[in-house]
Amino acid sequence: MGRSSKPSDFSRNVGGPLTSWNITTLAAAWAKYEEVVAADPDDLEQYYFGGLALKMGGEERSDAEFFMFCRAAQAFHRSLPAAVAYYQGIVEDMEAAGETDEVCEDLRNVKGRVRLLTRYRQMKEEDAKFSLRKCTIS
Repeated sequence: MGRSSKPSDFSRNVGGPLTSWNITTLAAAWAKYEEVVAADPDDLEQYYFGGLALKMGGEERSDAEFFMFCRAAQAFHRSLPAAVAYYQGIVEDMEAAGETDEVCEDLRNVKGRVRLLTRYRQMKEEDAKFSLRKCTIS
């Protein structure tokens, strides 16, 4: 259970409480993960909450959970732009209802999903560009 000495850029600022993370916030994050899995073991949100709980615990493998969330969201929504648009719509609805980042952890978590999906899309685009540069025509 190694701790990373440097936070991952991929999972930087993706949600959770504004206060310092401690055993209470970690337990709450893990409880949310278990709640999602108990309600529907196939729910893609389990990967987001699992990643968040692992990140709060300092686990390097939190990114693996976040990547699984991104892949599952892409498959469920049929594309990354559609997945981003779905979560961005939730953000806009919550903000229109008067929610703010300072008060609403749910809003911070939805914005975190948008950040993850956006970063994942950028990574995939960079990988595709790199692959194209490596190709040569004989």
